[in-house]
Amino acid sequence: MFSPRSLAPRRRRSVLGLLGSLILMSGMSVVSATAAAGATASTVAPVPSVGAIFADGATPQHTCTGSLLAAGSGLVLTAAHCVHGTGAGMTFVPGYDGTKKPVEPYGAWTVVRAWMPRLWVSAQDPSYDYAILQVDDRVIKGRIMGLSELVKGNAAGVAAALPDWVSVTGYVAGSGDAPISCKVAPRVEQGYPSFRCGGYLAGSSGSPWIDSTSVKGTSTVDAVIGGLHQGGCTDSTSYSSAFDTQIYVLEVRAILGLPADSAPSTGDDGC
Repeated sequence: MFSPRSLAPRRRRSVLGLLGSLILMSGMSVVSATAAAGATASTVAPVPSVGAIFADGATPQHTCTGSLLAAGSGLVLTAAHCVHGTGAGMTFVPGYDGTKKPVEPYGAWTVVRAWMPRLWVSAQDPSYDYAILQVDDRVIKGRIMGLSELVKGNAAGVAAALPDWVSVTGYVAGSGDAPISCKVAPRVEQGYPSFRCGGYLAGSSGSPWIDSTSVKGTSTVDAVIGGLHQGGCTDSTSYSSAFDTQIYVLEVRAILGLPADSAPSTGDDGC
């Protein structure tokens, strides 16, 4: 869902656009065609741990989505294809809501480095389309603070099977907007975790699939939009790389502050 040719992740083709010819041939109304497409994400109140990612501090438009991890300090999970180079200079704004004030309730946090699976760095393997960003501490009210002191993060999960339901909250590329979300039943399609819900256009890459039924009330991120075709070729079906033990390897590298990575130029999504 990211194109090096544009500011934002690549635009998924609208599901109504794809169904346009069917409407003309079958005489279906727009209403019935929309219903056939299934559920559509709705605008929701921000989730503190989920935020918009900006290419840099000067860019008014956000281009991807990320979520704070519970482990470590100031570690943000997103899609690897959202990261260019070292990721330094990108900005993460948790709880972003451009329709209300404050727009940045927890502030804007600057990315200083990033870690990605080796197979993404070397081959852009869609099975490993996820990354962890490190945001720098900030001086708040005269004290140096980390983001994890202000916002509770989510655990990264590896499940033997996908949960029955996940909530996927994210941001469509743009500015002055609020997040969207959909509660969906994930499944495996073409070998990748997937879900069907319309509205996840450009910018939703990196949106976490959150399972809130975990033990002790800790929310778990079981996937992020990305993977196959960098997240999918239409806005109605989204994919993720399957989280295996490599997500834990990546998390440990980030927690220990081991040497970070530099992302390759993102290739074509294959749509």
